[in-house]
Amino acid sequence: MPVAPQRGPIDTGTYPNLNVPPEVAAPVLTEEEKAGLAARVESARARQSGSGRGSATTGNSARLKKLAESHGPDTLNEIEAQ
Repeated sequence: MPVAPQRGPIDTGTYPNLNVPPEVAAPVLTEEEKAGLAARVESARARQSGSGRGSATTGNSARLKKLAESHGPDTLNEIEAQ
């Protein structure tokens, strides 16, 4: 049986040049851009904290249990039918 050549580092007999500066992936954000992004994040956080998907369901466990009992079998039937 022929043996496949191993892959890995190749000894070239020289050392790599570590003094080459790395390429920049993206420009650095200015202070104004940073402040603008922080403000957008805070406003989105404030909008979502008062209302939204999770706010109405946090304190009503009885309603969630009833919902699971009514929707659970229907969902299982749909999954099994596929």
